[in-house]
Amino acid sequence: MFTIIVTEKGGNKQRLEFDEEVVTIGRVQGNQIVLPRGNVSKKHAKLEYSGGEFRLTDLNSTNGTYINGRRITDTTLVKQSDSVYVGEFILAFERSPSDLADAPAPIPSNPRHKMPPPPRREAKTIGSEMPEHSTNTPSEDEIFSSSAKESPPRAPRPPAAQRPKAPAPASAKDSGSGDPMEQMIDVLARQVKRVERGSIPVKLDEGTAGKIRLILRDLARDMVTSGKLSRTGEMGDLLGRVFRAVVDLGPMAPWLEDPAVHEIRIVRSDSIWLRKSGEWSEAPVGFTSEESLAEILKCLGAGLAWRNDEGVPGLVRFRLEDGPLVLAALSPACSGNPTATIYKNISTSLSNGANLDMMSEDPAREVIEKGIEAGSRFAVVGAIMPYRLSVLTDMVRLIPSLAFLVGVEDLDIMGFSGPGCVGLTTGGSRKGDDQPTTVGSLLPRANDLSPDWIVSSTVGWADIAPVIACATNRRGMIAELPLSGEGLLDEELAAAMVAGGVPVTGPHAANLLVNAFELIVIVGCSGDGKPEISKILRTGVLGDEWSPKTVFKR
Repeated sequence: MFTIIVTEKGGNKQRLEFDEEVVTIGRVQGNQIVLPRGNVSKKHAKLEYSGGEFRLTDLNSTNGTYINGRRITDTTLVKQSDSVYVGEFILAFERSPSDLADAPAPIPSNPRHKMPPPPRREAKTIGSEMPEHSTNTPSEDEIFSSSAKESPPRAPRPPAAQRPKAPAPASAKDSGSGDPMEQMIDVLARQVKRVERGSIPVKLDEGTAGKIRLILRDLARDMVTSGKLSRTGEMGDLLGRVFRAVVDLGPMAPWLEDPAVHEIRIVRSDSIWLRKSGEWSEAPVGFTSEESLAEILKCLGAGLAWRNDEGVPGLVRFRLEDGPLVLAALSPACSGNPTATIYKNISTSLSNGANLDMMSEDPAREVIEKGIEAGSRFAVVGAIMPYRLSVLTDMVRLIPSLAFLVGVEDLDIMGFSGPGCVGLTTGGSRKGDDQPTTVGSLLPRANDLSPDWIVSSTVGWADIAPVIACATNRRGMIAELPLSGEGLLDEELAAAMVAGGVPVTGPHAANLLVNAFELIVIVGCSGDGKPEISKILRTGVLGDEWSPKTVFKR
């Protein structure tokens, strides 16, 4: 007899007893242990117990079987101190107390003596989630069979100092190389079947690319915890480099690696333009097909926080670990060729504000800091949306980390978070709602939370009126607005509000601006193609005329 201890990730620990010599593990009924999760194969693994030893065999499962984090390919001896990973479950094995003692050698069986077959034992099912096609979903009373015997008393445990320590799951520190990038690739080669050292980068599907990204993220967190990496740009830069080294992104990888390339514009698979130092030139190579381009764009964003722009499926936005912002049109939003624009010159300070790349030595920073200290209301405007987002992101990182901040849309994409940071997103609307969730409809709820700061991004024309209503007479707000800021702001705001269904005139719009915002940050583009704050205005009206005061000009 032996015992298998099964622990589900985030769940309870269960002890199962067996007296068979062979136990199969899988997702469906017919196995002795049923683990009903999608990442467990129907027939996943087989455990053999003979002569007091456990031997484990993977039955060509899709996601593999791991011992202490290392994937097994052949029948492998399992020690009692080992941890076996099957999908989201961790299995450990214990021999019976009688087997732990020096028992005499077993007597060979005599084929002439026919023994009655052992009584049939019911399968032990862990958890309650079964695939949709299964009709054998167990009830809570059936999770453990009534025929299961109670656990025998455990053998006395030796003192802690004498107990063998279970090896930790495979991590980046297991590699002999001191280079974090090489360590990560070594771990991936052990854990992901399709990743082999001699064949990277490899072409992968979106699901496998997402799995790789999740593994890398866990490894990077371990390195941060151990002090090998900082929490600032170093972690994001390493994750980006390792992902591009492992996943075949075609010509996309060298463009992302090249620091001279500030922007990538993909018109179709054979028409790509690169911007370097403010100048555009056509790329010498393209993608092999439209299908290949679509798959590469999906792999590029696999495992990242991304959203459908304006709620349109296929019109996507996501941000890479080391900063670039990707705006892409895929099926079904794009009926023909997939297209994308990648902005690499967006601020890359994705962690805690220690690297305010764009504003670290910018004279506009002093004006911004004073406004934040006073709890001012800012409007961020400019002709290019990603540049507005970049400036807004750096401004938010100047807000004290302990402040209670509510962000409406794109918190993950902009890359900031903190102990008092709450995100509201239009992607959270329930299926079947009569009215789609919009930025404008979320702002009153954000205000009801009484935060120190509200940050609103990706505002559309229809949302401008609710943004102004939210900003009026409150302290602490930063809103990114779809206004160019290059002409008369009052007239431009009036035109935007009319387009959004609110009829106003220029003078009326000027009064709205003064009541809603104290500072207007106008974002432009530097000579080398990077976003920069070109002007900061303090709002004001003189008589009936819009009369802002320039407090900063580049």
